[in-house]
Parts: sequence; C-alpha cells; structure tokens
Amino acid sequence: DIDSLEDLGTARNLGPDRTDVLLEEGAVLYDMEATDDARKRFDRIIELDARHPAALFFRALCRAKAGDEPGSLADLDLSIEAVDDADARFNRAVLRIKAGRKAEAAEDLRKVLELSPEYPRAREILERLPQ
Repeated sequence: DIDSLEDLGTARNLGPDRTDVLLEEGAVLYDMEATDDARKRFDRIIELDARHPAALFFRALCRAKAGDEPGSLADLDLSIEAVDDADARFNRAVLRIKAGRKAEAAEDLRKVLELSPEYPRAREILERLPQ
C-alpha cells in the first residue's frame, strides 16, 4: 500500500510503469493543480492499459480543465464502459449540460442517484433540468 511520499518513492523505484504508482502520482499532481504533469502519468497508464477506468477518469478531469471538453467526454465514456461509476457519470452529466445535451445529462444524473442515492448535487441539478 502507498501511504506516504516515501512509499511512493520506494514504489516508483521498483518499477517505472507500475500503474498504481503512476495513478497515485497523477492524483497528487492533479490535486496540486499540475495538470500537465498529472496528465502525463494518466496517459502512460492508458498506454499500458487502454481501459483503466481511474486513469481515464482522471485524464478526463485534466482534459476538461484544459478546455478539451470533447476529449474529456470521450474519456468519461470509456471509463463508464469499463466501470459504471457515479463520479464519472456526474462529471459527464455536467459536460453534457454545457454542450446542450440536457436529456443525456438527465439520464446520467438519474444513474448517479441509482448508483449513489446520497450523491451531493446530483438531485439538485436533475431537478433544475427541464423535463
């Protein structure tokens, strides 16, 4: 288990292509708003495993932050195909609303509430969408 920066460094030395280490590094870099560096980690994971749901999800966040909403949607689609996840669906719903695809966004939000009934904001946004 990677529980500290020291563990992360030790794990990194064991193998530069360990997806668990790359994912942890990418998440830390993303939280530090170093999205370009974070994205490099997620890109590498996806090179190793094209259907890695967490890497696709985080890369989608990086792409959205960089203004690449179509790329972000594509990554979220692949992430959801691999593992149906409330966070990925919620983020896809937000991007679909921005793109004017409100009916599809409503579908995602309903699925978010099915997967995670207490999901913050999903119900609120769904109630505000035109039916």
